[in-house]
Amino acid sequence: MLKAKRKQEKKRRRPRHLKLAFDLQAAGSATMARFLITLGIVSLMAGLLWPYLSRIGLGRLPGDVVIERESMTFYFPLMTCLLLSAVLSLVYWVLNR
Repeated sequence: MLKAKRKQEKKRRRPRHLKLAFDLQAAGSATMARFLITLGIVSLMAGLLWPYLSRIGLGRLPGDVVIERESMTFYFPLMTCLLLSAVLSLVYWVLNR
């Protein structure tokens, strides 16, 4: 009877490589969750600060593309994106030094 019970336990146990895969998947999920929370906080802060940032001209820099037609307006903030990318890259570089 004891041997039969041990055989059942062996069948129920996950193989070692599967256990490791599940552990890595859990770690990846935690990392992804942390990234999404941080991204949400950054988006919230940008949304709250947008009225103040637009007062200083961010969002209407020279180099931003604006096409106005009778029934539509297309706006692509190219220079604003480049400036924000450079600033965020600099901040990221300083924090990781």
